[in-house]
Order: sequence, then structure tokens, then C-alpha cells
Amino acid sequence: MATGPRQITDLEVSWDELVYHEDALLLDPLTADLAPAVAPLLTERGEVVRRKQDARRQVLRAQAVYNNVNYRADKGVTDFAWSIRSVDQNKKTRLQRYFKIAPSKLVQRALAFMAKTMKSWIGGIAAEPEAEIQRHAPILDGLADEASNAVVGVAQAEGGVKDVDSQAVKSYLNRVNAFRLKLQGQLQQRASDNGLGAEWVDKFFKPSATRTKKRATEDTTVPEESPT
Repeated sequence: MATGPRQITDLEVSWDELVYHEDALLLDPLTADLAPAVAPLLTERGEVVRRKQDARRQVLRAQAVYNNVNYRADKGVTDFAWSIRSVDQNKKTRLQRYFKIAPSKLVQRALAFMAKTMKSWIGGIAAEPEAEIQRHAPILDGLADEASNAVVGVAQAEGGVKDVDSQAVKSYLNRVNAFRLKLQGQLQQRASDNGLGAEWVDKFFKPSATRTKKRATEDTTVPEESPT
């Protein structure tokens, strides 16, 4: 190898590469003593994967909460609009007071926008003369708070995934790449000591997908019979 090993930038790929290294090293008597260095990296990878899955689990939980609140906020807004329509006086003026856009369009907006809108209604709703309209004030107030919290929850959970990717995963992959570079140097030294060529060093590094596919194709090609 004239250059260093290709850089591993994917956590999933790192498992394939490390397992290949371990098996390849164990198969050669000249390198079996180097194989134990792989195990700690595989163990560490399991921990990093667990942290990444935990962070992703938080995102899915936050998304479920978000969608649950979003559904209930849509229903709360729609029920409020129907209550206004049910009153005898000034229903059009009241609808225009609270709904700058049609209720059907408001529920299509982002949850953060709906939360802000609902919160702005509370004082006016509480001051309405009809109990049928007033009853929506605490309902929408609570939904607005839940909606705001749900929006923050999703952002925080997604931030947690980014933190794991930028810190734990990146740091781990840096160690994997440092190990591979060190391994290459060790193998080159042993190749030199034993009169072996670059091809011997290459066999300890997993072939590229293109090379593997080409070899598989060649291995399954039936040679043509020569004319007799």
C-alpha cells in the first residue's frame, strides 16, 4: 500500500472493517499476535451504538409526543371554532377576531405557530359572555403550553443525536482510523522483515465493494471450451 488505509466515516462500516481485520490477522501465523488489539474497538463500538440508539429513541419519543399534542391541538382549535359558530350574536366578527386565517388552514400550520396563536386568544376567550365559548380558555391554554413543550422536546432530542454523532461517534471513528494506520505500519514492517510484498499487507484490509463484486463475477463465469 503506497498510501494510508481509506478513512472510515460510517459506524456501520467500521464493524465490517474491524471484524475483517481480526479474522485476517488470526489466519496468518505472522500476525495472530496483533488480532487482540481489535477486540477493545469492537467492544467500544457496541457502547457507541447503544448511545446512538438511546439518543434516537429520545427523538422517536419526542416525535410521538409532538404528533399526539398536534392532533389534540387541531381538535381543540376546531372545537373552538364550532363553538363560536354556534352562538347567536356576532359570530362572523368573533371568528375574524380570533382566526386571521380559516380554521382549516390554521391547523395545517406548524405546531409552534399554533401554540403562539392559541396563547394569544386566552384573554379574549375568557372575557366572552357565553360559557360555551369561555370553557375553551383553559383547554387551549393547556394545549398551547403542551405544544410549546413538544416543539422544544423535539429540538432537544434531535440535538442529542447530533451531539452523539459529533462527539462519541466521531471520536470513535478517529480511533478506528488511527488503529488502521498503525496496523498498516506494523504489517509493512513485518512484510519487510520476512521478504513479503505489498500484496501480503493488502490482504489484511477488506477489499472495496467494487473489487469484491468483480471477483465474484469472475468466480462464477464458466470458461468457454476450446475447440477440439
